Amino acid sequence: MSTLAAARADNFYFGPNYDMNGGSLKHQWKKKVKGPRKESRLDKYKIKSGPKIRFETPFHVKCTQCGHMIAKGVRFNAARKEIGQFHSTTILQFLMLCPSCKQQIICKTDPENCDYVYSQGANRILDTSKATDMDFLEDPEVKKQKMLNPLLKLESEVLKVKKESLNPVINDLIQYRLENWKDDFDNNLMLRRKFKEEKQQFSAIEEEKNKAKNFGLPMEDLTKAELAEIKDIQFDKNQAKKLQIEKRREIMSKPILPSQKLSTKEQQQLQDLYKKVSNLPAAVRKQLKAVSKIK
Repeated sequence: MSTLAAARADNFYFGPNYDMNGGSLKHQWKKKVKGPRKESRLDKYKIKSGPKIRFETPFHVKCTQCGHMIAKGVRFNAARKEIGQFHSTTILQFLMLCPSCKQQIICKTDPENCDYVYSQGANRILDTSKATDMDFLEDPEVKKQKMLNPLLKLESEVLKVKKESLNPVINDLIQYRLENWKDDFDNNLMLRRKFKEEKQQFSAIEEEKNKAKNFGLPMEDLTKAELAEIKDIQFDKNQAKKLQIEKRREIMSKPILPSQKLSTKEQQQLQDLYKKVSNLPAAVRKQLKAVSKIK
């Protein structure tokens, strides 16, 4: 099988220069293309005290040589080294360089107090163990000067007394804030409801002002005499309308289906006719009977 067919079969092509003990194809290719690893800053300054790791500053520190402040959370390439033990816990040392003056900074773990300690190159300047209270830590050298100089010592004591006198005021302000802004959502809801009611009142007043003033005037109430006069008024109906109403009543009173029974009016008409015929002379009545038989 040709090399091209072999590459198509398993998607891997092992060239004639492939080293069986040199790792995977990907590793050898990277080594060939990219070359050896570049020197880091620690290698440049010949710091080879252990494996290189990424170290994050645990709190705010200040460089003792240049005074550069390194904030909490800044990351460095540091050399890690084991320097001892506290009971069964290993004490680690991290060596890094200041980003400004390249001075060596050494930080150690403190298992006894569950903390970190800067032993060389930097001093801790801010305590951020509590999110609400942040205190600046004094430099040990400045502290020594204050102890020796009575004027500096007096000034620091005055500032301390002022700070202690302000503590009750600050506590009252914090308490007031907690009481008045306990729930932002409820306060926001209350304000929105208030604004909505005020807007509705304002719109109602504006609508009343913009109404036309010459139309829709209210009428005066009627007196008792006027109401009685209105009740006594009767309108005369037309005679044709009266006849139409009577005919309609007569039609409505008749049954829908035809019947052989005569109505009261027809019966009355027959009785009147019989009376008229009976009052006629006998000769005339005979002639009427003969005529009716012929028909």
